[in-house]
Amino acid sequence: MTIPLAPLAPFAAERYLIDLRDRTAGAAPDTPREWAWLWACGALDVRQDCLLIPVLVTAADLPLEAALERQNRERAWGLPDGWFAERLARGGCLLLVEGAEEAAGMYPRCRAISCAQSAPLGVSPDRQSGSGLF
Repeated sequence: MTIPLAPLAPFAAERYLIDLRDRTAGAAPDTPREWAWLWACGALDVRQDCLLIPVLVTAADLPLEAALERQNRERAWGLPDGWFAERLARGGCLLLVEGAEEAAGMYPRCRAISCAQSAPLGVSPDRQSGSGLF
Protein backbone atom coordinates (compact mmCIF):
# COMPACT_ATOMS: atom_id res chain seq x y z
CA MET A 1 0.00 0.00 0.00
CA THR A 2 1.36 3.42 -0.99
CA ILE A 3 0.87 6.25 1.47
CA PRO A 4 0.42 9.58 -0.31
CA LEU A 5 2.87 12.28 0.69
CA ALA A 6 1.48 15.46 2.16
CA PRO A 7 2.22 18.59 0.13
CA LEU A 8 5.24 20.53 1.31
CA ALA A 9 4.50 23.67 3.25
CA PRO A 10 5.56 26.84 1.45
CA PHE A 11 8.35 28.96 2.88
CA ALA A 12 9.10 32.64 2.32
CA ALA A 13 11.84 32.36 -0.31
CA GLU A 14 10.29 29.50 -2.30
CA ARG A 15 9.13 31.49 -5.36
CA TYR A 16 12.38 33.46 -5.47
CA LEU A 17 14.47 30.27 -5.32
CA ILE A 18 12.37 28.54 -8.00
CA ASP A 19 12.83 31.57 -10.27
CA LEU A 20 16.59 31.70 -9.59
CA ARG A 21 16.90 27.95 -10.21
CA ASP A 22 15.00 28.20 -13.50
CA ARG A 23 16.92 31.30 -14.71
CA THR A 24 20.31 29.71 -14.04
CA ALA A 25 19.63 26.14 -15.21
CA GLY A 26 22.15 25.01 -17.81
CA ALA A 27 24.76 27.58 -16.77
CA ALA A 28 28.37 27.10 -17.78
CA PRO A 29 30.37 25.03 -15.27
CA ASP A 30 32.29 26.73 -12.45
CA THR A 31 30.57 30.12 -12.80
CA PRO A 32 28.51 32.19 -10.36
CA ARG A 33 25.42 31.26 -12.38
CA GLU A 34 26.07 27.55 -11.89
CA TRP A 35 26.74 28.14 -8.17
CA ALA A 36 23.45 30.06 -7.93
CA TRP A 37 21.63 27.13 -9.56
CA LEU A 38 23.22 24.59 -7.23
CA TRP A 39 22.56 26.66 -4.09
CA ALA A 40 18.95 27.35 -5.13
CA CYS A 41 18.35 23.63 -5.75
CA GLY A 42 19.82 22.79 -2.35
CA ALA A 43 17.82 25.47 -0.54
CA LEU A 44 14.64 24.26 -2.22
CA ASP A 45 15.37 20.71 -1.05
CA VAL A 46 15.97 21.80 2.55
CA ARG A 47 13.10 24.36 2.55
CA GLN A 48 14.36 26.43 5.48
CA ASP A 49 14.31 30.22 5.57
CA CYS A 50 17.22 30.22 8.02
CA LEU A 51 19.72 29.18 5.31
CA LEU A 52 21.85 31.66 3.40
CA ILE A 53 19.80 32.76 0.41
CA PRO A 54 21.81 32.79 -2.84
CA VAL A 55 21.80 36.11 -4.70
CA LEU A 56 23.35 36.27 -8.17
CA VAL A 57 24.87 39.74 -8.54
CA THR A 58 25.78 41.24 -11.93
CA ALA A 59 26.66 44.83 -12.83
CA ALA A 60 23.08 45.27 -14.08
CA ASP A 61 21.82 44.45 -10.56
CA LEU A 62 23.38 47.49 -8.88
CA PRO A 63 22.16 49.05 -6.69
CA LEU A 64 21.36 45.57 -5.41
CA GLU A 65 18.55 46.22 -2.92
CA ALA A 66 16.57 48.31 -5.43
CA ALA A 67 17.06 45.69 -8.15
CA LEU A 68 15.88 42.87 -5.87
CA GLU A 69 12.81 44.84 -4.72
CA ARG A 70 11.93 45.62 -8.36
CA GLN A 71 12.38 41.99 -9.40
CA ASN A 72 10.30 40.87 -6.40
CA ARG A 73 7.38 42.89 -7.74
CA GLU A 74 7.93 42.07 -11.45
CA ARG A 75 8.43 38.33 -10.97
CA ALA A 76 5.78 37.94 -8.24
CA TRP A 77 8.08 36.32 -5.69
CA GLY A 78 5.66 37.39 -2.95
CA LEU A 79 8.30 38.53 -0.48
CA PRO A 80 7.43 41.40 1.87
CA ASP A 81 8.90 44.86 1.19
CA GLY A 82 12.39 45.13 2.64
CA TRP A 83 12.88 41.35 2.87
CA PHE A 84 16.16 41.39 0.92
CA ALA A 85 17.40 44.60 2.61
CA GLU A 86 16.96 42.96 6.01
CA ARG A 87 18.67 39.72 4.95
CA LEU A 88 21.55 41.60 3.31
CA ALA A 89 22.02 43.79 6.40
CA ARG A 90 22.22 40.85 8.80
CA GLY A 91 24.33 38.58 6.57
CA GLY A 92 21.55 36.21 5.47
CA CYS A 93 22.61 36.04 1.81
CA LEU A 94 25.35 34.36 -0.17
CA LEU A 95 26.41 36.82 -2.89
CA LEU A 96 27.43 35.04 -6.09
CA VAL A 97 29.23 37.84 -7.88
CA GLU A 98 29.60 38.00 -11.64
CA GLY A 99 31.39 41.15 -12.78
CA ALA A 100 30.24 43.37 -9.90
CA GLU A 101 32.87 42.70 -7.24
CA GLU A 102 32.16 46.03 -5.50
CA ALA A 103 28.82 44.58 -4.33
CA ALA A 104 30.62 42.37 -1.79
CA GLY A 105 32.00 45.40 0.03
CA MET A 106 28.52 46.88 0.35
CA TYR A 107 27.33 43.94 2.47
CA PRO A 108 30.24 43.00 4.77
CA ARG A 109 28.15 40.56 6.85
CA CYS A 110 27.30 38.45 3.77
CA ARG A 111 29.59 35.82 2.33
CA ALA A 112 30.49 36.51 -1.28
CA ILE A 113 32.03 34.39 -4.01
CA SER A 114 33.39 35.70 -7.28
CA CYS A 115 34.59 33.77 -10.31
CA ALA A 116 37.47 36.26 -10.57
CA GLN A 117 39.21 34.71 -7.57
CA SER A 118 39.76 31.35 -5.93
CA ALA A 119 38.71 32.36 -2.40
CA PRO A 120 35.44 33.83 -1.18
CA LEU A 121 35.62 37.60 -1.06
CA GLY A 122 36.87 38.74 2.33
CA VAL A 123 38.34 35.32 3.23
CA SER A 124 42.08 34.81 3.06
CA PRO A 125 43.23 31.68 1.18
CA ASP A 126 44.67 30.18 4.38
CA ARG A 127 41.14 30.13 5.92
CA GLN A 128 39.62 28.14 3.05
CA SER A 129 38.62 24.54 3.28
CA GLY A 130 39.73 22.37 0.38
CA SER A 131 37.28 23.41 -2.35
CA GLY A 132 38.17 27.07 -2.91
CA LEU A 133 34.49 27.98 -2.67
CA PHE A 134 33.67 27.78 1.04
